[in-house]
Amino acid sequence: MEEKQPNHSETEILTLMKEIRNSHEEEVQLLKKQLCHSRIVNWVSLTVLVCVLGAMLFAAFQLGPAVENTVASLEVVTRELAEADLPKMLKDVDSLVQQGGQSITEAMDKLNQVDFDTLNGAIEHLNSVLKPFADFFGR
Repeated sequence: MEEKQPNHSETEILTLMKEIRNSHEEEVQLLKKQLCHSRIVNWVSLTVLVCVLGAMLFAAFQLGPAVENTVASLEVVTRELAEADLPKMLKDVDSLVQQGGQSITEAMDKLNQVDFDTLNGAIEHLNSVLKPFADFFGR
């Protein structure tokens, strides 16, 4: 079997070749633009990354002494807590609470012993004695 070859004229082939070449040139131009844009985006991204890293390093150096002071304070507190006699401190607190409770009980007992009716009567009597003086001085 013999294959049939398409019969194209030379001008058609040249026209197609020119179209392919033009298309290829347009594609190359677009790829060059894309490469340029990619380079710009890469440089901007790199600049932003350097700025962010610089800011983070600056902040880290600023916070360094504060972190060291905090760690030193924590070490002091830890050492003091380790040296503290917690059972004795709890006994002292317990005795203070007991003494406070006893004082409150004594105060309540004394308040219960007060005769409020007599106290109110004495206040009314004092008020009636002082009222003329207050009226005299204009108060």
